[in-house]
Amino acid sequence: MNRPLKWICALLLVIPAAGIFWGCSKDKGLTPDALVGRWQYQNSTYDTSATGKSAPPVTIYDASFAADVGETLEFKKGDTVYYSYQGVTTWSNYAVKGHQLILIGSAFSDTLMIYALNANLLTIGWEKPTYKAHFSRQ
Repeated sequence: MNRPLKWICALLLVIPAAGIFWGCSKDKGLTPDALVGRWQYQNSTYDTSATGKSAPPVTIYDASFAADVGETLEFKKGDTVYYSYQGVTTWSNYAVKGHQLILIGSAFSDTLMIYALNANLLTIGWEKPTYKAHFSRQ
């Protein structure tokens, strides 16, 4: 094999491997602006294992979650979120740190994990036990 062809083959092997190491940036988390908008509660899933081991998730409509957090969430630019449930609207401040959504109330704060966030889906919940609530953008 001639010399230039060896170098080309070597580069074809090295460049993809280098991309794995140098191309991956550290995940900096989400920005609060990604949450801005109105979200409608759809359903919840929870891990059926009481031991913390992986188990098939069960999908339910959890009225208690909707009552606690809201059937709709409306995140405003800045730091305010409005919760609406059965015609009653309340609000709190919020912050996003990494993949955590921190709901800041006057008496206490609650921290939820943001499991998924894209143009149409918001999934938030608790890590242990694994409980996820799914919202769709309105």
